[in-house]
Amino acid sequence: MLVFILIMIGGDSLLGASYHLTVSSVLTALILGLLVGAAEEFVFRGLLISFLKKYFTLTALQIALWSGVIFGAVHVVNVSSSGNLLNTVAQILGAFGIGFLLAAIYLITNNLWMIMIGHGLIDAFDQIAFSSLSNAVGTSIFTGVLYFVAYLLIGIWLLNKYQPRLR
Repeated sequence: MLVFILIMIGGDSLLGASYHLTVSSVLTALILGLLVGAAEEFVFRGLLISFLKKYFTLTALQIALWSGVIFGAVHVVNVSSSGNLLNTVAQILGAFGIGFLLAAIYLITNNLWMIMIGHGLIDAFDQIAFSSLSNAVGTSIFTGVLYFVAYLLIGIWLLNKYQPRLR
């Protein structure tokens, strides 16, 4: 879990964050981050995973992969706001990775609230560091690949470790 936290906090430092740490900006970031994180987790983990479990015969790994792929694919729209294809590819990779990891955690714990709060805190950090939740701010390709690989490996490890619980 320490690796997850360090990657989450340190990854986008390559982009030159400028922290806005007033009481107002931190509260706004927490509220916006938690709302966006909760909404995305409800849709991409809660509804999507329930749908995949109900209508398809898939393993936990396959469900987590589909959740990550679809969450990553939704970020394709960011090319219109950033105008930068490489930046958008980095965002897609990062979103795929975090979507996969959060799906793995949800499948293991069956606790949507935990990942809603975790995702919300990630979004709140972005809001504080970059004054934006839009992803148009940018993601370096190094960060996108780092997120993708790290989150994928952690998610696979968790799914393998807790495999008996998932049956």
